[in-house]
Amino acid sequence: MMIAGLVLAGGAGTRMGTPHRLKPLTLLHGRPLAAHAAGALAGLDPILVSGPAGRGLEALGWPVIRDLRASSHGPLAGLEAAYAHLSTAFPQVTHILSVPGDTPFLPRDLVSAMTTGTDGRIAVAASGGQLHPTAALWPMTVLAGLRTWMDGTERRALRAFIGAEEWRVVDFPVAGPIDPFFNVNTPQDLAVAASVPPRNA
Repeated sequence: MMIAGLVLAGGAGTRMGTPHRLKPLTLLHGRPLAAHAAGALAGLDPILVSGPAGRGLEALGWPVIRDLRASSHGPLAGLEAAYAHLSTAFPQVTHILSVPGDTPFLPRDLVSAMTTGTDGRIAVAASGGQLHPTAALWPMTVLAGLRTWMDGTERRALRAFIGAEEWRVVDFPVAGPIDPFFNVNTPQDLAVAASVPPRNA
């Protein structure tokens, strides 16, 4: 099994009050939210960033993969583009582990936990009774059908695609001061995140 990491970093900063800056580039303890999220992918190779080119994501240091579709279709379009890129550039990759670029407290054992018991199904992270479909392990064999699925449906949400496939849940405990899948959407969320002491990169 060879796993590529994917940071989903195309989210707008509208609710943050910074509509001209991508939300995952918002700084927390001096580092972009997306860089914090990518820390959970340490050890994976390659790591890709899904988002628009020329908006500052290149500064994160990983290749930026643009959506293949003209209009925005959210994280599914990012997965579609990552699959297309990896199929050509890294045909040995068997899975993509995606993480949302606005989640700075992801579990440090994310990779090992998500890959334990891999059986060909999509593995979706959960915590506190909530599913987190943007934090998921995607078999390339499943993503091979994503383009056709997106072309044939108006339901272009992650949950809809997951529901059309075989999947399993990987549950993570909420053991610290904050849910490990806490995502930063607003200035208030950022203040909450900033109140948590930074951990090592």
